[in-house]
Amino acid sequence: MKKIAIIGSPGSGKSTLAKLLEQKTSLPIYHLDSLFWSKNWEKPSKEKWIKLQKDLIKLPAWIIDGNYNSTLELRTSAADTIIFLDYPTYLCIYRVLKRMLINYRKSSPDLGDNSERINLKIIIFVLLFKRRNRDRILNLLDKESTKKVFILKNKNDLKEFIAEVNKVG
Repeated sequence: MKKIAIIGSPGSGKSTLAKLLEQKTSLPIYHLDSLFWSKNWEKPSKEKWIKLQKDLIKLPAWIIDGNYNSTLELRTSAADTIIFLDYPTYLCIYRVLKRMLINYRKSSPDLGDNSERINLKIIIFVLLFKRRNRDRILNLLDKESTKKVFILKNKNDLKEFIAEVNKVG
């Protein structure tokens, strides 16, 4: 495991898992949200966003967490390990709402130093994530037969995955 892509709905725990894996593997971590958002919620151009990720995936080792469907295949094709956090929608909604309320108006490096806010678009995105994205992600993962692919659906799956990482060292 030298190039790890972590994908899943907002609130699925991508960043939390990435930080845990960073501690266990010493691989550098790149949170796509912190790279995507600039001050005042400004987004990069599509060209700049793709170039940034192409530069990242050329690095010899990394953990990249984030969904960003438009560039998902770019990351999964370069990864040697792909982790899909396929958690229940209700859990992701709970976590997103909790994060929004606890961090409301607080600056966050994960958001390009923007302040957390109550964002109805994100809530709707999470509600529709499985319906709109799950089949596409699973089809994409089916094509990645030469890679280690982990689909984690609950806390037990996560514990088993972490135990496996601990064995490997």
